Amino acid sequence: MMKVFVSFLLAMSFACSAFVPETDFEELQIGNWQRGRVRSSKYPPPQKEDVTFVETSGGDLGKSHSRSDGMIQIPLWIDRFFGDAEERKVQLEIGALPKAAYLYMPAWDVDFYTGTAYYNPERDLVYFNNYELGLLLGNNNTWHMNIFSVPIEKINFPSAPGEKAKNQINVAVDTANSGLDYWCTTIDWVALIIPAPRPLLLVHGWMSSGQTWKTMRKRIRGMYGVPTCVIDVGPSDSISENASRIGQTLAGGLKETWGVEEFNILAHSKGGLDARWYTNLTSNRNFSGDIHRVLQIATPNRGSRMASYLFDSSSLPWHEQMILCEVENWIGLATDGTYCLTPEYSVHMDKF
Repeated sequence: MMKVFVSFLLAMSFACSAFVPETDFEELQIGNWQRGRVRSSKYPPPQKEDVTFVETSGGDLGKSHSRSDGMIQIPLWIDRFFGDAEERKVQLEIGALPKAAYLYMPAWDVDFYTGTAYYNPERDLVYFNNYELGLLLGNNNTWHMNIFSVPIEKINFPSAPGEKAKNQINVAVDTANSGLDYWCTTIDWVALIIPAPRPLLLVHGWMSSGQTWKTMRKRIRGMYGVPTCVIDVGPSDSISENASRIGQTLAGGLKETWGVEEFNILAHSKGGLDARWYTNLTSNRNFSGDIHRVLQIATPNRGSRMASYLFDSSSLPWHEQMILCEVENWIGLATDGTYCLTPEYSVHMDKF
């Protein structure tokens, strides 16, 4: 009898030691489930940039959710101005804006491949602004990076510079089962990447103003859809003074308002020289790299001989000197900004 009892105890011992919790609910009951206290170290979040929009806190990020807890709700904010609806439409047509952006979501312990005759594998359905993206993938007790393609037309964009647009990500947990909770999951962070052209900062030239870009802005909008903004620099000021104005405008809130780290500059005439000075680390040691590229239209990079004649026209024939003297306000045009247009000053600039 004693032998039978001992055999029974051994059999029970082996049976108990062979028990392995199969669902997240069972793991939680025996204290093995760590999701509520664990954040992903395998997939650290990317740095927020003007094409990468990241949320690491807020909503239900970092919180475990089963079906009975309701949907995982995560707000994702976009604070960059990509252009208005018409501009984005043109960008899409010419391929400057992709047809889809990519959403990254590391998820913990998605038991996608686990199931029995009594319950189905874990099926967690992801929605972006109520648009169904697909199912989370993963394995038991592991972090898995999920990547979804989000159609551009499903994304909410700011309607003007300085505004923000809210996008809502929801995850319906354990949709393949009903009744008891079997599975749980957690989203650590989300990131949406939207490659797009940089906005254009328009810089006018000598004795001009931002109004000179009125027609050009309409053409850029219609042909390329790239959003533009205008800066007014001194019409007769020196190159270094106008370069400082460009820097002050960018640092004074323009980048924050547009939600970008870099602009491209499109500059006309002397404005191209102002932009050259600003973006050159030799002439401007405070340049922070907030201009990606400078595009010039009719910029006198080798100077203008006519500008030199404002200061000394003695090399011209007498009758040409007299013609210049008849030009209204000719002498008044001899300013610091005009001297920066001379071939002699261009030699000075080329040293930088």
